[in-house]
Amino acid sequence: MVEKDAIIWYDNIGIVYSPQIKCFWRTKMYTAIKNYCNNGNNNGLFLLDMPTGYGKTYSVLKYIYEASLDESNSKRRFFFITTLKKNLPIEELKKWFTEADQLDKFNEKFLFIDANADCVIDGLTSEIINEIPSEIKKTDEYKSFVQDVRFLQEQKNVNKAELRGFIGSIKDNLRSKSEPNFRRLLQTMLAKEFSTVNERIYAIKTNKRWQWLGKLYPAVFTRDKQIIFMSMDKFLTRNATIVEPSYMFYNTDIIDNAAIFIDEFDATKETLLKNIIQNGLRDKIDYIELFKDIYAALRTNEFPTVLTTPSKQRKESKYKDQTLQSVIDGIREKADAIYENYTLQFSHRTSTDVADNTKNFLFQDHQFHSILDGNNSYITTVSDTKNRINAIRFSPNKPNAEKNNIQVMLGKLRGFIKYFQIGINILAINYMQCKAERKQNGDDEFTMESAIRSVLAEFRLNSIYIDYITSQILIASHKVKGDIENSDFDLSFYENGFRFYSFEDDAVHDMQSKIMMCSFQTTPEKILLRFCEKAKVIGISATATVPTVIGNYDLDYLKSKMQTAFLLPSEADKTRLRSDFSNSLCGYDNVSINVGLLGGNVRDNYSASAWKIVFDSDEISEMIFDRIERELPDIKDNYHKERYIRIALAYKQFVMHNDIQSFLCVLTKHPRKGDKYLNKDVLDEIFKYIIAENNASTSVNSSVYQLDGDEYDIKKDKITRKLSEGQKLFIISVYQTIGAGQNLQYKIPRELEKEVIKINDRPSRGEKDFDAIYLDKPTNLLVNLGNNLSEEEFVKYLYHTEFFQETSELSMYDAFQHIKRAFRCYITGNAYQLPYAQSVYNSKSVVLLSTRTIIQAIGRICRTNQKRKNIYVFADNRIAENIDLSILNDRLLNKEFIALLDKIREQSNAQIAEGSYENRAALLSVRANKFINNMLREDWTDDRIEKWQQLRKLVLTAPTMSEAEVSKNFVAKNFYVKLPAKNNHLFYKQEEDYNNIQISFTKNKELNLEVSAVAAKLNILMSIPLMSIPELKYFFVKKGWATHFEKNDYIMSPTLFNNIYKGALGEVVGRYLFWWVLNLEMEEISEPELFELFDYKMCNLPIYVDFKNWHETTVFNDEEMLNKIEDKANKCGCKCVIIVNIVSEKEWKTHRIERNGLTIVEIPSLLTGNASLNHNKEAWNEIRRCINECSD
Repeated sequence: MVEKDAIIWYDNIGIVYSPQIKCFWRTKMYTAIKNYCNNGNNNGLFLLDMPTGYGKTYSVLKYIYEASLDESNSKRRFFFITTLKKNLPIEELKKWFTEADQLDKFNEKFLFIDANADCVIDGLTSEIINEIPSEIKKTDEYKSFVQDVRFLQEQKNVNKAELRGFIGSIKDNLRSKSEPNFRRLLQTMLAKEFSTVNERIYAIKTNKRWQWLGKLYPAVFTRDKQIIFMSMDKFLTRNATIVEPSYMFYNTDIIDNAAIFIDEFDATKETLLKNIIQNGLRDKIDYIELFKDIYAALRTNEFPTVLTTPSKQRKESKYKDQTLQSVIDGIREKADAIYENYTLQFSHRTSTDVADNTKNFLFQDHQFHSILDGNNSYITTVSDTKNRINAIRFSPNKPNAEKNNIQVMLGKLRGFIKYFQIGINILAINYMQCKAERKQNGDDEFTMESAIRSVLAEFRLNSIYIDYITSQILIASHKVKGDIENSDFDLSFYENGFRFYSFEDDAVHDMQSKIMMCSFQTTPEKILLRFCEKAKVIGISATATVPTVIGNYDLDYLKSKMQTAFLLPSEADKTRLRSDFSNSLCGYDNVSINVGLLGGNVRDNYSASAWKIVFDSDEISEMIFDRIERELPDIKDNYHKERYIRIALAYKQFVMHNDIQSFLCVLTKHPRKGDKYLNKDVLDEIFKYIIAENNASTSVNSSVYQLDGDEYDIKKDKITRKLSEGQKLFIISVYQTIGAGQNLQYKIPRELEKEVIKINDRPSRGEKDFDAIYLDKPTNLLVNLGNNLSEEEFVKYLYHTEFFQETSELSMYDAFQHIKRAFRCYITGNAYQLPYAQSVYNSKSVVLLSTRTIIQAIGRICRTNQKRKNIYVFADNRIAENIDLSILNDRLLNKEFIALLDKIREQSNAQIAEGSYENRAALLSVRANKFINNMLREDWTDDRIEKWQQLRKLVLTAPTMSEAEVSKNFVAKNFYVKLPAKNNHLFYKQEEDYNNIQISFTKNKELNLEVSAVAAKLNILMSIPLMSIPELKYFFVKKGWATHFEKNDYIMSPTLFNNIYKGALGEVVGRYLFWWVLNLEMEEISEPELFELFDYKMCNLPIYVDFKNWHETTVFNDEEMLNKIEDKANKCGCKCVIIVNIVSEKEWKTHRIERNGLTIVEIPSLLTGNASLNHNKEAWNEIRRCINECSD
């Protein structure tokens, strides 16, 4: 039985040939795959971006076949994942085993996991029904289940439009109710009869009473199989094996240390995103009620002793001194403070003067944004003790008190829920360890998910809240052995996501308003990283490394997160693969690729005469022009009118060329009857006139076919059959339909067998590619904010906007404008215009997405090694605007695509907007500010102290960093600003205590604050004459701290500079000065409850010191500040607090304040001066006085 270790593959579904035929030209890719899978290194990601038709699938299957028969891999699983389950190469893999006389091994090792509903529809036969025990057949669960399945089986091949809706509702019922209910019944019965997973699996294999179950639900054998194939959709949903609790693959040991191959790697991001959006919209959370439920349990429950009993493992860990009861007490203490501060014993209710609550939202990514009706900008909540209600009001004015700001309250609640999740995770890990320590022989493994759910059940939460919190804990990044960075310093959108809050009033809860949260804290990148933490993932696609964050994962982020675990082929591998690829195309010397750009001479010049390039007859031109004018009377709408001309020109090429038997016309929209923007009847009329003018021996009905999503496979089979019979066909489809993974090759017609040219020495399957293709300019690449925007499309638009902001293709301001526009469109159901915001359509990610789309489309005619003498590639004349020529850099591409690039290169005028350095710097700085403020607001723990000290050490050591250094330092990647050229300073402007920051790399009147050695006074401190403070510079060198700001590629963000570096610099210099001048040692404060109250404590004295690196005009004698100092001093139990600023140009007087038995001394400067520094004698005398007083 397979216990662990799996390999998962994602690759193009290419053509797989007989395993008995040696294909030497493929060995280089196979070797690269084998070397990575067997290199013994940690888990991670390996990307191979070989072109369509190169034999990627062949290499993957060869590796699976050979590795699965290797005894050293007996405990290793191999997974193949693809976006479309119909493209799973099951038969091809089976052929490898069959031809080696190993079919029994295939049956023993292989498993295809399908969606449960599809599995039972395909698998429930009369034979299986006869085997099901009568006691099961008597149950209501069985009867409902069989009724739904039988109906769907009977209707499977029925093509009646009037039944489609009804069939869909029955399938929905099967998927959501009858099948899960039946499955749960079986799971309960099995668990009663057999106590362990192994016993259940054995019973299904050998016990006649249960053998039918393995036939109906093959997934019961998941743990028993070594080779597992499935779709990406299935890979992202729970695997319900019946013999054990269902699980998500990224949280199970099934894939531990696996190698995971991903077919059409880049295309899977869209699948992941769709899955995330559906889950987020389904799991809407009432955050306040969730908090209240937790609070109620904390106040009323007496938790069982087993929950707080430490495991043996915990007793021996670094957490041995932290009791589990203290974890619960800490959660309770935080809950009490929030409950009391925000009077959550009262319900919330919107004020009666709000016209429509459905128009008010709060959006939160790294900041809160209000999307409110009218001129309102803020949401306040006021406690009305008389009416016992918390009144919600929408106002144009910012609330005076922080506690009345609902954003602050929601932020506090979210912070509490995250803290609660951490606590639950601690309790669950301990409980799982206790279960493992008490485990008897034969007992099932107790999973982490089971432990989390068991702990949450003690808080009496409903199933929705338990599912939500469990998923959040399980998807969170974990500290694992390996190269992948954990989430401690990950400030990215990919790690933190976004959420939005709506305010709902309803008759069923008329006395209160619900604040519902849609949470999207998960991203495709985050899920991919979870797989990469547990397994080796190999992503294979012709466009796997195209750097578009809309059509691919953010590869820069993945690389920075994964460090050395992110791999591309080595230079040696690239050289070998490039050589092999070149050899595989040697036959193209005997082929001519003809490229034509269509429609250029009528662009923006549409008229009746424009049709003269299609028709010789003026009369026909006028007639077609008039027909289209009636369809599209808008004189400004030339785009749709010109599209008719381009399609007509493509069809004319098809008709005129006898050597074009098969023509693929790729559009952005399917022609439909009655659709004025692309009316099929109009196209048919145009085609008829083209046939007539060219005296072609064909007809529209016999030559023109549409390939669309409705019964796609049936239509494709019909088309390929007709082409194989030698018919001349013009196939119309769209990019989305014939995208990655679709195979359109067909059997070579008998009359063409002697004409086709073999382009390499690869064995032929007797199939050929299409002879010609037309590519319309890709459009509709992004969500269109038009009428009737669906909820899924709305959220997808928000995700896309965040992706653009993450890569700095949108500024924070422009991103918010796009977000606001999406909300308004979603609220009103209509397109909504806002003040100017930067367009994203010329951004690098969108242009590269378009380029990727075109590469994938051309790949549909590059599947085989059999070509006609002439290959034709036609394209929209405007397509040059949508192609980024940088795609050629160090990338292997098909000859057909390169020929298109050569044609458009001269006229390429794509204006591509790169991400802005300033945008990136501002976003990074604001996020860093939030991170630092959150650390300062929360209670200190050992982990938080470690993070804080890590930041201090980093900035003192390297205030600037090189590109190479930052690439290896994930913390720096999140806190340091990339400079456009090597330098050692930047300029900025900040508002709202660094919550709003603008960056400039040149000084101007508005942005005149500075990050530099001068602004930190480092230059003065490092130039102190030796007679004043000998060896300070040497002390810095000895410690490894920077003595100047070196010109470099990166520099600290303004937030990091102001909130960490300047303070840290003041602390280390001040400590040194105390040692040098007073011969006095100071000790660091390490206790979490006292950490950061002050910087140091004088050894053996009740004196605490706080060093500052203030600007000398900073006001100290402020009542609020003094109150804070006194509160902190009381916590420490000290008698004297000394607040010390290090340097000022002028000599300022010291201040001494006595308050309630506490002495507070402010030292404006220890050193004074500018060009040279002198000791402030008054300051040192005052410090000595404090020491003497406290020594008595």
